[in-house]
Amino acid sequence: MTRTMKQEVLLTFILSIICTLSFAQTADEYLERGMDKYVRYQEKGIEKDIPGAIKDFTKALSLLLDSSGIALEKKRNRTGLDSAMIFTRRAQAKSDIEDYRGAIKDYKKAIKKGWDLPIQYMQISDNYAKMEKYKESIHFLNKVIEHEPSEVPDKRMARAFYNRGIAKIIIGNKEEGCMDLSKAGEMGYEKAYKAMQALCNN
Repeated sequence: MTRTMKQEVLLTFILSIICTLSFAQTADEYLERGMDKYVRYQEKGIEKDIPGAIKDFTKALSLLLDSSGIALEKKRNRTGLDSAMIFTRRAQAKSDIEDYRGAIKDYKKAIKKGWDLPIQYMQISDNYAKMEKYKESIHFLNKVIEHEPSEVPDKRMARAFYNRGIAKIIIGNKEEGCMDLSKAGEMGYEKAYKAMQALCNN
């Protein structure tokens, strides 16, 4: 290999490293910008900007995933920035602006990317309930309740029983719904007993 060829190979190698670092920094920067607009806006002294945050999260994801959803971070030895976390943040932001369908899609994508957590199913259920799709909401509450108790904080599990109880009563399954409310009450969810007085004792 001639000296010129060696120099070209070295230059190509250096440029590839620079491009990789630039990619990582850019993805991080968009994530941080989105977090500033959506989460840290008060300490940053700026107005909350949910649509702007969603755009930043979307840009960060476009740099982490190709058009088919394959993780570019693996191809580039990317570490430290998880696309599942960004999908979750974007889902939360979408829910805040009442884009419940979009939020549900993002939560499901986060689950596929490895964040298969009870809180994700709870959030999906909440968004279905806001759309008055109670059967779908119950389906995802079942997934929360099916987890081992050690995986779900007591308050969250109690709320899952409460929410499922209310949803069952709304769709006409009063008996099972009241049983869920009773279970939530036994677990310390105070609102459950008030709901039972209003919905079950007649």
